[in-house]
Amino acid sequence: MLGVQNFGNGILASLAWLSYQPHCMPNAVFDFDPDSFSVLYTATRKIKSGDQIFLGYIPTAVALAQRRQAMARYKFICQCPACANATTESDKLRRTFQLDLNDIARSVSTVSGRTPETRDLMNRTLRLKAAMEKEGLESEP
Repeated sequence: MLGVQNFGNGILASLAWLSYQPHCMPNAVFDFDPDSFSVLYTATRKIKSGDQIFLGYIPTAVALAQRRQAMARYKFICQCPACANATTESDKLRRTFQLDLNDIARSVSTVSGRTPETRDLMNRTLRLKAAMEKEGLESEP
């Protein structure tokens, strides 16, 4: 358990050993458990030994301009790969991937067997998965 100290109305976790920073391609999430008064960090994808832990402080499934606006209140300009390499296509993916996932989920119930429609749906799913992984969205809900 992390060392937690209560300061007035706030909680400060002693995380000197944990190196993390805000990021638009987070690889971990955190949650505070009031019952145990502890913070739990959970990896959302594989983190290799020595890799930095990145936390999402803002909604990541939005375009660069919206992410920058949300980060402004933290006085922080994100330079993660998703921000530094943002394109019109990556912004569109961030805005639409959830709709695409929902459409794929609906389509699954209408196809069966080894048909061209099934093959097309599988290819579409794999392309979306690869694009989401490249953009760091594979752990988005």
